[in-house]
Amino acid sequence: MEHVTHNAAMFSDQPTYFATRRGWPARASVKVMEVAVNTNRHVICETTGRGTWLVSNVITPAAQRGFTIILVYVLAPIATIAPRALQRKNATGQGHPPFHELGQTCVAAARNLHAYVHAGGPNTVLWFADNSSSTLRLHPQGDPHLATLAHTEPYQLEERAMLLRNAQHRPYTLAALVRDGYEAVGGGVASVVGVGGGQS
Repeated sequence: MEHVTHNAAMFSDQPTYFATRRGWPARASVKVMEVAVNTNRHVICETTGRGTWLVSNVITPAAQRGFTIILVYVLAPIATIAPRALQRKNATGQGHPPFHELGQTCVAAARNLHAYVHAGGPNTVLWFADNSSSTLRLHPQGDPHLATLAHTEPYQLEERAMLLRNAQHRPYTLAALVRDGYEAVGGGVASVVGVGGGQS
């Protein structure tokens, strides 16, 4: 950010940050990923999960070419992320988005996770990396410990719901929730209608 705008403080300005990323860095990333997929190389992509650009531009084409898609969803509640971001800024000068933006990014990632899993096809492998403490622990989809994390760590409500669903190896989507007996109200889910005691 400092080299492009000559103002490191602009890192916290989300429109400027994303406008900068949509320039040559995005074009270079697209070209590198296209070459990697077309030449059957291992590809590692990082994303916040806030959007689903990688779904249509990388994961779907790679799955169609026979790649095995391995997704690692890093878990850390915003209450853990915020102090880490402040410590990093104090130590290195690296900026961060406003905390309300970070919180909304976490929620969007929870909502979008199933799109990534679905795009990878039936052989997709999903791991959850618990980064809420000093020791990183991996948990596969369907691990009951995901429910423990949902109940013991200060996750936002949608993140918690996503974890509870994945602990049961169930997708966290509106359609799946309605199929399981939840009532859709105003584009969201309001209540459970006689299914499983509200544990999903």
